[in-house]
Amino acid sequence: MVAYAPSDVQTVTVNPPHGCGQPHVRDTTDTWIVNCGPCNKHLTSVLGWGGTKSEAPETYDERLQREDRERRGSQELEKATGDAMTEIAKMPGALEKLAAILAGQAPAEVVRCASGHANPVAARFCSDCGAPMGELISAMVPDAPQAALSAPQPSPRASGKRKPLKDMRAEDLKALARQKGLSDDGTRLQVLERIRAAR
Repeated sequence: MVAYAPSDVQTVTVNPPHGCGQPHVRDTTDTWIVNCGPCNKHLTSVLGWGGTKSEAPETYDERLQREDRERRGSQELEKATGDAMTEIAKMPGALEKLAAILAGQAPAEVVRCASGHANPVAARFCSDCGAPMGELISAMVPDAPQAALSAPQPSPRASGKRKPLKDMRAEDLKALARQKGLSDDGTRLQVLERIRAAR
């Protein structure tokens, strides 16, 4: 157990029977950690020093600075939110769309991956093929009918493409092993190694 000192303490001595009786002097301008078995329990439990860096007590000035940063951050966030809402209100139909999103009835806006699969606008990866959504081939499709969005997309297997073995799920690997006349017993890794060995 160690004790993390407040930043304004330069030296401390804990007399017996609660400590070793020797002075401990700050030797750094950074976080000061006292590592003295006899003293640490007294320093943390009685004087309130921290058992971790984040638990080290704040000085009066540090507390004022933190509270000021929090107050300023809150004010800046409120101002930025107000400015954003003002800009959104200037867009035609934006308030209606925002209300629909907040009500859980988001408009059917999608982006498509390089393979053409429909995904939500905020998606980072395609939910069908896993491609990064940075590789977009078409932009938003506003207010697309829900039926068009839910229409099944061709899988890579149906289009003649197959995932690399290392990317296949356990059930796909086991099905492939059975197709090749191999045993599908064991873990995903064991089945994968069996298929690779049979190549």
